[in-house]
Amino acid sequence: MQLHILLLFLAVTVLLSSPTWAAAGGEDQAVASQEVNPLHYNCSLSGGKYEPNSTYEANLRALASLLLAEARATAFASDSFGAAPDAVYGIALCRGDYAGDACAGGLRKAFRDAIDHGVFCAGFRDVTVYYDEHMFRFSGEDFRASLTNAPAWVTWNMNGVAGAAAFGDRVMELINTTAEFAAWNSSKRGYATGEAGFGELDVGATRLGLVEQQCRSSPDLVIFALVQCTPDLSPAGCLSCLAGIASQMPRWFAGAADYRLGGRILGVRCNLRYEVDRFFLESNETIKIHMPKQKGGMSKTDIALITISGVVTPVLPLILIGFIVKKIRDCKLRRELGDWEKTVTEEIDERFSLYPFSMIRDATENFSAENRLGHGSFGQVYRVVL
Repeated sequence: MQLHILLLFLAVTVLLSSPTWAAAGGEDQAVASQEVNPLHYNCSLSGGKYEPNSTYEANLRALASLLLAEARATAFASDSFGAAPDAVYGIALCRGDYAGDACAGGLRKAFRDAIDHGVFCAGFRDVTVYYDEHMFRFSGEDFRASLTNAPAWVTWNMNGVAGAAAFGDRVMELINTTAEFAAWNSSKRGYATGEAGFGELDVGATRLGLVEQQCRSSPDLVIFALVQCTPDLSPAGCLSCLAGIASQMPRWFAGAADYRLGGRILGVRCNLRYEVDRFFLESNETIKIHMPKQKGGMSKTDIALITISGVVTPVLPLILIGFIVKKIRDCKLRRELGDWEKTVTEEIDERFSLYPFSMIRDATENFSAENRLGHGSFGQVYRVVL
């Protein structure tokens, strides 16, 4: 009972500390549990700046409201507001596992930081901001028809895995496989996650002893990956965008003797990320390749034996009961047959008597001809006087 209470307490604690859970309760609660800061932002000088209380600022605020409403429903928004020269164009994208009120709440705070509070890019007409779970861009130029992924941003884990070729090849295989699924098969268009196993024998020394120890103590290292495109791209366009940034991974993540344990490339049109720790919500569409066998897992033979046992065990008592009943019936039948034979024998004994041979010989006067009556099936027939 105490264990159940402890598990329940831990589950509630995890739920309450989750940003996604917190956001479900209201529009601005997505960041209530922790302060969410942007990973990177770009304030384009070429786009110029706008004046406070200008028409451009009013149009920007109106556009922000439109993007929030659309993103809440679909996790993606693309819209414009106003007319040239003060028209504003924008897109907003939330990660595939971060939708609804959580998505809208995170974007709302981001727009407020950019427009109201001037936390970053105050007064700039062309701004791009990347967060862990969402991003947006707005500009006075209509960039939405372009497939360019700029302005992009790259970051990586400071720790590396020795044996760069083996680890890097596995990462690239996972990214490419996940990208194919995101572009062509995902129910969340343009979004997919994946996992790939990577055994301990391929993991060598790392830059930091702590990570080295962690890797060596975990014989079944798993790589986690996430890729995403804006849903307005065609499947071919999405795959092309992801292939483009994936081709840059060796440049950013591969060293002379090691490969980064994690990294991400963020762009306006598509992005990717991989880590050796899970950072997304797994779904039934999560791609899995080269996954290690679960510890304590069962072979097909084990499963077959358990299945047979599961079927036979309930039947065994029935078989035993049937055997006992049969034995009882057989004993009863034999007893009844014995009684029947005894009865028949007694009846026969009452009708027929047995006589010694000497008595029969005397009664027939030593089988004399005078007492012979004839010949039957069993021999001579004699008259007997007893």
